[in-house]
Amino acid sequence: MLIHAETNEHVRKGLDYISANPKSDQIPLLVEGLVVATDALIRYEIEAMLGAMHVQGAEQALIQCMKSKSNSSVGVKLLEFMWSNGFAGEGHLEFLLQYAAQFGLLGWIEMTSILEVGESKYALDELKASYVFINALKKDQLDPEEIALIEDVKNNLLSCIDAN
Repeated sequence: MLIHAETNEHVRKGLDYISANPKSDQIPLLVEGLVVATDALIRYEIEAMLGAMHVQGAEQALIQCMKSKSNSSVGVKLLEFMWSNGFAGEGHLEFLLQYAAQFGLLGWIEMTSILEVGESKYALDELKASYVFINALKKDQLDPEEIALIEDVKNNLLSCIDAN
């Protein structure tokens, strides 16, 4: 369909349709398009759409896209789309932390934004499990900037735990 279109004109028509009729089931198609698109303008349009996909089910669709290894080349962008849409990933916090860890410094930058969005949205058990995960991370091979961001995330988790 969209990503298999023969010309950029066909892709743009597909993007126009999705823009006018956004649905969460289109998110995997857009993400796949982002992975394979070589045209900078088309990539920009897809990123803009995914960054403002305020439709029912979008949060779950983005999380499902993160679970697909074929989307790993846009993993940091998927994290960015979470917070830019105001999604905190309630019920998936530990997964999001594990996912962010795969992308190093950039993943942790996006994760701090997700935590800011979800400060009061997470259940206490979820926060505690996430704290255990982040506290157990091996930091001996990481650069100082990444370690500092991980510590910020850890402190944010502690603040959320204390607030509960």
